[in-house]
Amino acid sequence: MDQKNTQMTIELSELKILGHIGVGDDERGNLQPLNFDVKVELESTPQSDDMASSYDYTKVIAVVSKVVMRTQYRLLESLCTSIVSELLEDSKLTSARVTVKKMRPPVEAHLAYAAVTCFRKKR
Repeated sequence: MDQKNTQMTIELSELKILGHIGVGDDERGNLQPLNFDVKVELESTPQSDDMASSYDYTKVIAVVSKVVMRTQYRLLESLCTSIVSELLEDSKLTSARVTVKKMRPPVEAHLAYAAVTCFRKKR
């Protein structure tokens, strides 16, 4: 198998976390339901079927959770950018794409959610 030309992407869909986010103090004061879709590209592909040669995607879940809980964000953009930045501190990852969905945006419209996506590659 030609591992050299293989790109490996891990995708996590609909990770649900409650977080303090919102422009106004009242909104930010309450926990908001957030959903996350995360894609990360690995620097190298696993060389065997052994977990030790793979990437433990629970690390991605831990980073997203930690960033959400670390502070109260006003903007989805700020939260999304912070998550991507922290994910890319991992030397085993070459890029990250994060979509954060606010499931109950405070607008006078019928929306399933409001979302922001951030994508970055290491240089």
